[in-house]
Amino acid sequence: MYSITTNSSQSLVELTFSGPMDQDPAAFFKELTGSADRVRRSTGSWQLLVDFTETDVMVQERAQNTGKIFEWCLANGISKTAIVASSATQKMQIRRVTNASKLIEFFDTAAQAQAWLKR
Repeated sequence: MYSITTNSSQSLVELTFSGPMDQDPAAFFKELTGSADRVRRSTGSWQLLVDFTETDVMVQERAQNTGKIFEWCLANGISKTAIVASSATQKMQIRRVTNASKLIEFFDTAAQAQAWLKR
């Protein structure tokens, strides 16, 4: 299960996962990319906060899909990505599927992530 919220004034998409990641990949991609399109600044940039604290490490298929989604984000103006993850394994997995992108920072809490995005 997941939820996506948008904050147009901060050009921010917030994505929270809870429980198993069993969403339909195509529908999820459409919802996420539509959200990003809605919050983009006139410069085309936007930010993403993803909270993985309430879900397990991704299965290989989900991890590969996450890599493809991040490629779309890079090609479509993402300027910063804040990841909230409590598991070292999750952090390693995300670094791997995003090729250790310099646009990603990891945090222990959503409050820390939000503060970093506002800088």
